[in-house]
Amino acid sequence: MELTMFERLQQLPLLQGMSIKDLENLVFKVRLDFKQHLAGDQIAEQDEPCRKLIFVLGGTLSVQYRNDDGSLIVTEETSAPLAIEPYSMFGMKQRYTRDYTFETDGSTLTIPKNIFMSEMMDYPIIRTNMLNMACNLMQRQTTRLMQAEPDKVIDKVIDFLSRQCTTPKGEKHFRVKMETIADMIGETRLNVSGSLKMLAQENIIMQQRNGFKVYDFAKLLAMRGKHI
Repeated sequence: MELTMFERLQQLPLLQGMSIKDLENLVFKVRLDFKQHLAGDQIAEQDEPCRKLIFVLGGTLSVQYRNDDGSLIVTEETSAPLAIEPYSMFGMKQRYTRDYTFETDGSTLTIPKNIFMSEMMDYPIIRTNMLNMACNLMQRQTTRLMQAEPDKVIDKVIDFLSRQCTTPKGEKHFRVKMETIADMIGETRLNVSGSLKMLAQENIIMQQRNGFKVYDFAKLLAMRGKHI
């Protein structure tokens, strides 16, 4: 059975826990900008100012990160329902950290930041969801910083790759040279090459020209600490 608009809204991260009545009141007060998108439509660009809240209601997205000199490009896939970096509307750097492009046809709901602040933040559940999202992000970053530095090269490679991704699952594409990874983790190119070959032999990754593909990132993360 197809979900109603309000049921779909209830699935969105920032709106989870809201009643249908509260959502009806919100829709009545706030002009919501619903849009349909085609595959290939970009809805947010890395380093673009984040002045609006974008909810993805339907469809699958390609999420791409580029470092400053372009030596590392990471492409992930994610699906609705989700909110596009609501935390990027605040803080010192109020810009998107990645590109978001539809891989399939989809739909979005967009709310300007000023409307989000003046109308939506009046609801305690939205404030709580926003705070939980920010705290979860900070706790994940803190946990990564407190982890002991691995000794084995393959674990260093896996940790490096995990730091570049937004989710710990799914297919990932890395466009990066072995020399770049080696420089970033303090190892030799030969050692990095050996680790990637080992992962390829276990069907965790597929090496490609100028990079490699991770079939299932959860399986890659499960390899940490398992090699002698």
